[in-house]
Amino acid sequence: MAAPTSRSAPLFMLGLFFGVLLGYFLKSLSEAERASVPGPQPAPRTRTREVDPHDAAHANQPAQGDRAAESAAKAHFMKKFVAALVSLPKNAKPSAAWASPLVDPSNPVECRDCHDPTRFNIEGMKQMDPGAEAVQPYRQNKRFMIMLMMNWVERLNRLHGDRLKTVVTCTTCHEEDPSGGMAERQQRAQDYSYFMTTFLRALEEKPSTNRGPAARWQPLLKEAGTVRCSSCHKDDFGTAMDRNVLGARDIPRPARLADDKVFMVDLMEKWVEKLNREARDQLAKVVVCQDCHENDPRR
Repeated sequence: MAAPTSRSAPLFMLGLFFGVLLGYFLKSLSEAERASVPGPQPAPRTRTREVDPHDAAHANQPAQGDRAAESAAKAHFMKKFVAALVSLPKNAKPSAAWASPLVDPSNPVECRDCHDPTRFNIEGMKQMDPGAEAVQPYRQNKRFMIMLMMNWVERLNRLHGDRLKTVVTCTTCHEEDPSGGMAERQQRAQDYSYFMTTFLRALEEKPSTNRGPAARWQPLLKEAGTVRCSSCHKDDFGTAMDRNVLGARDIPRPARLADDKVFMVDLMEKWVEKLNREARDQLAKVVVCQDCHENDPRR
């Protein structure tokens, strides 16, 4: 084949350029067509989650964020809760030993006793009840019902302990504890917060809650000494107890435990021993029971 002449060389190079450009265009077009055809897609990766036993009916839970419906459901259950303080509860298994926990059942608890009427429309709350059928999804949500009940029981005991014959628990109205012991554990933590508050306070001021305070009581802490729950409990539990005890001054006196001499003596001995062992550097002296009691309560 003869070599291109000097006149035909520019035309040859121009044709070669356009040929390469056309080939690149056709290749790109072919690849785009193949990419547009759907092929087998990998199965999406899913993350499994253990179902909380308290959410056995989670499929029936109402949609999150529906605050109006939730408030209406709370109004419905609040009426049931208040009524159960003066009349036999209407739950599936009411306590066979039920009796009104109120000292004076003729003076029932009302919504305004726990809710500030300057912040809440009390009459509007009473009229929000949508009826049993409308609140069924909430009733089947065990976690929702347990937390609602525990919050109300805690508030009732805290704000109206003077109106109660005894501390109200879930089993005041239910034959079996629907919370699986959760309410009892919370109540026990609250009781311990009460006793811990009085115990720590007695290190700095003369006791006023025991029946025979020591006449010669003296402050038991050094001048700059400080004792908190976390001084004796060296884990996160101690820090959590610090927060609980700070708000425990308004907790009603747990009479059923405070009047149990064996329980109280055992509790005191354990705490005094731990105080002297773990917080000795904060104490003015080794603490003994007679520092706060006129007579040895162990006798």
